[in-house]
Amino acid sequence: MGRKTDKKPSNEPFLGTTGLNIVTDNPESIVEVMSSITGDGLILLLTEESNLYHSQNAEKWKVSPKTLKWYDITPEEMRKFWGLMILMGQVRKENIRDYWSTVPTISIPIFPRTMSRDRFEPIWQAWYFSDNSQQTQDSGQLFKIWPTYEYSVQKFWSVYSPKQEPSLDEATIPWRGRLKFRTYNPVKITKYGVLVRMVCEAVSGYVCNMQIYSAEGKKLEEAVLSLLDRNLGQNHHIYQDNFYNSVRLAQSLLDRNVRVCGTMRANRGIPRDLEGEGKCLKKGQSAFQRKGDMVQVWKDKRLVQMISTIHDTTTVNTGRKDTKTNMEIKKPYAIVWYNKFMKGMDRADQDLSYYSVLRKTVKWLKKVVLYLLNCALFNAFFVYRTLNTHKSKVQELSARGRKVLDIRSPESK
Repeated sequence: MGRKTDKKPSNEPFLGTTGLNIVTDNPESIVEVMSSITGDGLILLLTEESNLYHSQNAEKWKVSPKTLKWYDITPEEMRKFWGLMILMGQVRKENIRDYWSTVPTISIPIFPRTMSRDRFEPIWQAWYFSDNSQQTQDSGQLFKIWPTYEYSVQKFWSVYSPKQEPSLDEATIPWRGRLKFRTYNPVKITKYGVLVRMVCEAVSGYVCNMQIYSAEGKKLEEAVLSLLDRNLGQNHHIYQDNFYNSVRLAQSLLDRNVRVCGTMRANRGIPRDLEGEGKCLKKGQSAFQRKGDMVQVWKDKRLVQMISTIHDTTTVNTGRKDTKTNMEIKKPYAIVWYNKFMKGMDRADQDLSYYSVLRKTVKWLKKVVLYLLNCALFNAFFVYRTLNTHKSKVQELSARGRKVLDIRSPESK
């Protein structure tokens, strides 16, 4: 049965490093900061794979008499192409061709000055991310985007090390077309799409790591352990919701020097006697059991089930009063800290939605890579803001969430 007193866990000191892992010659240079996230390697990779994809499929594509003669994409053109894709997130138009319109009321001069429409469209058609000739039956579902995905995630983690309290949550890349691993969640705003599990720094929302769900039969516990692979052994405190938490996973992570906190479903290991005791609780009361980790039930307007290997059952004042009784509202410490540190993915998702570079496309892989680019822009802004704390205003993100990032190369300026 639940006990009335609890012993606070002996949390070990944080062994990881926190902060930026890069040194820039000019911290105020947006180009240099953006390059630290994307790098010339990614530009070269996309340039080579796009040229290869065109050479492999040129005979299948219809070519009209007005089509310009194809010539291989250069890294400089790929940078301009990326820049225009980012600008399309700033100024939304349903049809890509409208960006090159000559009608005075809707024209945008920067687009034709940067690249002609007749050059942009073939590049968009040929834009690709892997060599299809290397694909085999054993290749995974993500083979076609894997080099870009792997490069991006490695950059995200190597550029910045998060604080002790990351949060693990999920996002959805919108996609309603046919796809084997497309997911459906009726309670989400974006109901159909590609599921992405993400580890974000709780305070800033910086995207540290991600894992794209591809329906390849990996168990949930195995997926979480692989996603948190870089956090193991450093005494991180991971905050995650009831979809991921279980008594078994909490113990598995604790054995690897990672502590967790979050809500938990009743069928994920809550002892039956504690579950029965929870049904008898009145508002404001709680009960718990501990065996290495702590399982706690707390009654508010409804029963809240928590698991934590970080906190004890201490309750604290929330600073608010009950409107009916005028009494101080108290909550368990675990719930207060869960509410505080579970917002990392929400912060990232909010900023990613302000001026998203996602566009309609018939190929899911382009939508996923555009999402990776969106994450890179958000992370680059965070790095820029961290390097320039002395500046009162940052051009890229105003109070209203306006994001303006320039990835042109120094040669093009």
